[in-house]
Amino acid sequence: MRFPMRIRGGARPALGRAPLVFPAFERLGASATMALVWLAVAFALPSPPAQAGPWTSLPGASFTSVTSGMDPDGRTGFRRDMYYEHGWAEAVTVGFNVNEQQSWHDEPFAGRVEGFLRQRVWQGAAGDVAAVQVEFGGGLGLAEEDDRPDATARILYGRGFGGPLKGAWIEGGLGWRRESGGDSDRALATAAAGLHVTRNLMAMAALEADLRGDRGSEDWEVLRLTATVAHKFRPGARIAFRLVAPVMGRRMEDGVNLRIGVWRSF
Repeated sequence: MRFPMRIRGGARPALGRAPLVFPAFERLGASATMALVWLAVAFALPSPPAQAGPWTSLPGASFTSVTSGMDPDGRTGFRRDMYYEHGWAEAVTVGFNVNEQQSWHDEPFAGRVEGFLRQRVWQGAAGDVAAVQVEFGGGLGLAEEDDRPDATARILYGRGFGGPLKGAWIEGGLGWRRESGGDSDRALATAAAGLHVTRNLMAMAALEADLRGDRGSEDWEVLRLTATVAHKFRPGARIAFRLVAPVMGRRMEDGVNLRIGVWRSF
């Protein structure tokens, strides 16, 4: 079985709204102390509007997020996630994900590092936008078979609404991840809808799929439903509460997880 540490099936954050892929803590209790630590880190960071999905960051603008908690993709243990994106040029955003397996001992880095580039290819007058995204990633400090290098291509679409639905949006994406070393390729899909309930409160629901491209393989896969509410507690900063529930999966544990995260933009 491959080491399931990557941020899977993820749309990234969206212009004028909160991000879709959230850093977070999976459970309360044992991880509460680490949550307080990362909240303190987040307060020390500066902040602009969050971006993602098919939306690209404004040139020079950045978004970052960090989290510690139980691994939501297969219970490999305690995991710390870091996400960063930056508006490199008009319609071009670059960034990276880092997913690190944690222990209570001082051990070398073990986890996954992934970089990406998102290019907006179309923007309509009615609020539609489309983009393509390429990603390259792999495991570091892991056994060779745990997370070999891979490359991903995605097509992303989103639309923001005005009028009576002002502050609402929908988005979706389709992708294919090419694995190396003989592993099964991956079929990726996302669909999400969100709404700014008030000036400071946002709610969103999403369906995310990360499936085996080779239906004859025994690799890890999941289809999951998420529900999120996020509150702006200071300019450019939000705290988010997210419920994650697997609808189906292979080599996954059942159950609903609560994740808590902090997003910052600058």
